[in-house]
Amino acid sequence: MENLNVFDAKTCDIPEIRELLSMFYRISVSDIDVFFSVCGLSGARVEAISDSMGKDKSTVQRCLNRLYSSGLIKRESKCCIKGKKGRYFIYFAVSNAELKEMLLLHVNNWHSLRFAVIDSLR
Repeated sequence: MENLNVFDAKTCDIPEIRELLSMFYRISVSDIDVFFSVCGLSGARVEAISDSMGKDKSTVQRCLNRLYSSGLIKRESKCCIKGKKGRYFIYFAVSNAELKEMLLLHVNNWHSLRFAVIDSLR
């Protein structure tokens, strides 16, 4: 999988973006923290993400599952080392362009719905 992490998490991790993520994706502060942690990495396993954040692996895994379900992160399945059974995932953040497009779509939909409500007033 190509490196989907093409933006600097430090410049995108601002209160307004956090507010939009929370509002449109109904995700927690912890989920958003994990999202920006993944943005700062160029693909990582759950162990590396939890270690970099100093959070429990199971907590980070639950956040990653919610972020994956929301479409904010992507994952690539890998086979374990030869001779071992199992699989693991490498997690990537969506690109800056994808995030921008996703947020603009939500903002435009929200805006249209609110105008329709206001327009319905008689």
